[in-house]
Amino acid sequence: MQFVNLAPLMEPKLGIVAGGGELPRKLASACIDNGREFLILALEGQTNKRMIESFPYKTIRMGDVGKGIKFLRDAQVIELVFAGSIKRPSLRELKLDAWALKKAALLGLKWIGDDSILSKLIQALEGEGFSVIGPDDILSNCIASPGTYGKNFPTDEQEADIKHGLRVARVVGELDIGQAAVVQQGIVLGVEGIDGTDALIRRCTPLQRSGLGAILIKTCKPQQERRIDLPVIGVDTIKTLVQSKFSGVVIEAGRAIVLDKNELTGIADQSGVFVMAVEF
Repeated sequence: MQFVNLAPLMEPKLGIVAGGGELPRKLASACIDNGREFLILALEGQTNKRMIESFPYKTIRMGDVGKGIKFLRDAQVIELVFAGSIKRPSLRELKLDAWALKKAALLGLKWIGDDSILSKLIQALEGEGFSVIGPDDILSNCIASPGTYGKNFPTDEQEADIKHGLRVARVVGELDIGQAAVVQQGIVLGVEGIDGTDALIRRCTPLQRSGLGAILIKTCKPQQERRIDLPVIGVDTIKTLVQSKFSGVVIEAGRAIVLDKNELTGIADQSGVFVMAVEF
């Protein structure tokens, strides 16, 4: 008699390469909920240790790629996921190790903000035997769906601002500058650069005019490597927008991650901020 093993197949051990923000913690919690083994590789000066201190982790400098690969191999990690924002240091500050220097020709001797370089980085890591997946492969229920989150909606005037902002954000993405723009009353107050979205909001806050507050627009770059750097919004994003007196935020449906949807929606509803995902 043959016996069929009905036990679920064990998922391979996951390595979470952690930048800033809430996403690394969310991925680790999802692994625990699913009984999946994992190790967080925290990037010195990037990862919020408070977010991950209760999970298994190792810390490396960003330039110590070879050391990170050794940590992951020793831990028998098979799959890798990149999670969280990165404040990009200069090449001098980075101090690339031997592994990274060896791959410099492959990476085009450019800084890793360039999306084509991210694609080549994935290829290099897969050449080391790892399989790179996207955060949405683990948090599939967090991918933004079309429509509004909550009861607040933009006005007709703001709808025009959103269309304008989406065009601007797409151009900024095509030029590989950033993923976001801030618009208000037909005027572009700022676009995202190397300093990131939070800095963009801070820069634009004092530039707002009286009346309806500014709108943050976040989209994927057209050439985006989906497994790295998908736009993410969460409770902290909404709280920042409320403090900055913004009217709302627009993200790209199917190409952005929304964390803590219920809590986020509740805060947005109470504060009057709208959260909208659009197909673009």
